[in-house]
Amino acid sequence: MSNWKSKLQDLAGEIDYFSGNLRAKLRRIGDFNEDLMIVPYLGYGTADFLSVDFNNLAISLFSQSKKCHKTDADSVVVLLQKFLAQGDYLMKTKLEREVRFLKIYAFVMMLGCAVFLLTAFAVQEKKQKFKEIDVERINIVEKDGKLRMVVSNAERQHPGITDGKTLVRENGRPAGMIFFNEKGDEVGGLTFTGNTGKGQYNILTFDKFRGDQTIAFQHFENSEGNYFAGLSFNDENTTTVQRTDKVAAIKKLPDEAARKAALKEMRDKGEFLVNRLVIGRGRDKSALLEMSDAAGKRRISMTVGANGTPKLEFFDETGKVIYSLPEAAKTDKK
Repeated sequence: MSNWKSKLQDLAGEIDYFSGNLRAKLRRIGDFNEDLMIVPYLGYGTADFLSVDFNNLAISLFSQSKKCHKTDADSVVVLLQKFLAQGDYLMKTKLEREVRFLKIYAFVMMLGCAVFLLTAFAVQEKKQKFKEIDVERINIVEKDGKLRMVVSNAERQHPGITDGKTLVRENGRPAGMIFFNEKGDEVGGLTFTGNTGKGQYNILTFDKFRGDQTIAFQHFENSEGNYFAGLSFNDENTTTVQRTDKVAAIKKLPDEAARKAALKEMRDKGEFLVNRLVIGRGRDKSALLEMSDAAGKRRISMTVGANGTPKLEFFDETGKVIYSLPEAAKTDKK
């Protein structure tokens, strides 16, 4: 550190020495009574390049003075040249320092950017911990970006995908979680909606491959507070895409009677979900177990009423009770 300071002090001393001699020469050979300020001329060329110009300048300047002699003018030119050389040296040194600074600055900035990028990627690989976050939707994906689960509010909820086709849901979808398999198709979910004045429901479903729900844990509640809570098992006899495409075509039929007939035909063929088994708590506060045939018609019902009365009933395909236990429970129901 002391070495460069010493060199800088030596350089400053030399410049003062040359500028002092130059001032003395100018005062001796010229009529200069005012104070003189000598500075290096750094705006144009170098000392060697300007030697001719300064020689002519000195001769022209000092030839007008009675005290001026050719040898004095030459000595002034020499001083000017030496002084300019010192100016060139300072200029070059200053430029070198600036260039060196710019190189170091550029290197440091480049190194800083590299460290920042590497750190950013490294942070992504680390496990993050949050006490609380607010988010409208979260997509859970595999390393290759394939979607496996969506957690979302109602507005941003995923409509579902089957056979690679995104489904259209005219009335949207409630908030919750939607599950996807390796193919990218929806395979179930957990959705819920609050009390909107029309009731509420919560449902956890598991879907048939390429189809709709075959198992559902449900809570359905009406606006009066009566509810069903239980487990439901369904038959799924077609794919979701086939069913939605067929329903979309039926909706385009111009006649309402034709639309109703076409939908009934689909229902009779079992092209909609067919409920086969229900276990749960009924809206009438009874515990129940109901089994249905492939057409979705109830055939066996086992219940324990709110008053504790047990009942077992068998139905024909029209919904008529054909046998019941206890005997006093025999009634015709549709």
